[in-house]
Amino acid sequence: MSIAFLMALSFVACGKTAVVEPEVETPQVESPQVETPGESEVATTYVERDDWDAFVKTNVNAFMDMYGHGSNNYDENSYVVFDFDNTCSIFDIEEQLAVYQLQQMAFVFTPEDAEKILLTELGDAQMLRGTDYSEVDSSYNDWVTDITAAYSYLYDTYGPFTAKGLDDEAVIKVQADPQWIEFATKMRAMYDLVYDSESASVAYPWVLYWFTGMTEEEVYDLALASHNYYGAVETSEVTWSTSLEGSKVGAVEYTWTSGTGVPENIKELWAALQANGIEVWVCSASGIDPIRAAIDAFGLHEYCTGAIAMSRVLEDGKYVNAY
Repeated sequence: MSIAFLMALSFVACGKTAVVEPEVETPQVESPQVETPGESEVATTYVERDDWDAFVKTNVNAFMDMYGHGSNNYDENSYVVFDFDNTCSIFDIEEQLAVYQLQQMAFVFTPEDAEKILLTELGDAQMLRGTDYSEVDSSYNDWVTDITAAYSYLYDTYGPFTAKGLDDEAVIKVQADPQWIEFATKMRAMYDLVYDSESASVAYPWVLYWFTGMTEEEVYDLALASHNYYGAVETSEVTWSTSLEGSKVGAVEYTWTSGTGVPENIKELWAALQANGIEVWVCSASGIDPIRAAIDAFGLHEYCTGAIAMSRVLEDGKYVNAY
């Protein structure tokens, strides 16, 4: 991951016209010491880690000098807004959570509701061509047919499932079943197919409908478990593939990234901004509960003023498949 800062700094020099006045002797009076606000009363906090790029570090600290609460330019309403996925975090926390949810079978909707949930806001039988996930042209309906069939089998055999997911022993057992790799591979690949085929207003919320039937805190707890687990592994690529006989879509192979986290530079930057009186906000296209959990899991909570992110409709305290 690379972090780049582009700062446009504008300087204006103001000249004064010299006016010659007649010399008049006046008593020498010692001028009172006037302190410029912020110069001595408030210390500026800088980023100090050695692993900053030198240019970035210099300009970040120049920003703190110019706009922190030790500067004459300081505004008490100052704030900075960060994107989160692939910006503050290594990789996308929502995409990592999608994999974790599949691995743990952390779903609460029934097989009878699966088709309706997976087709939310999608075009009817839209053809998906030119992808890397299947050589067979197929409609959304074919994907959902395969996914629902596998999910029904898994639900009847190993379910009912819960928002927390299966225990370790059950996870090993279910993942050894060919129906699980059929379900997990096609469910995850379908998200990319939707993303490639639909507008952002349709594609971004689609993966959040997987939380249908859960409460806010259940989604938060699930996301926290995902962040803690994948924050402790080395980043790598993992490939899933399925070739279950008789499926509508056929063989599908999908490669996903394993491992996420927040670099120490970002933690130091957020801490420095807050120490200099500048609020830190997050604005994300991930779900609000996974973002809240990421801020907590990666040690950013005390530096973050607030977060604005995507959410779904709650009915009786539980999420439904509506943005």
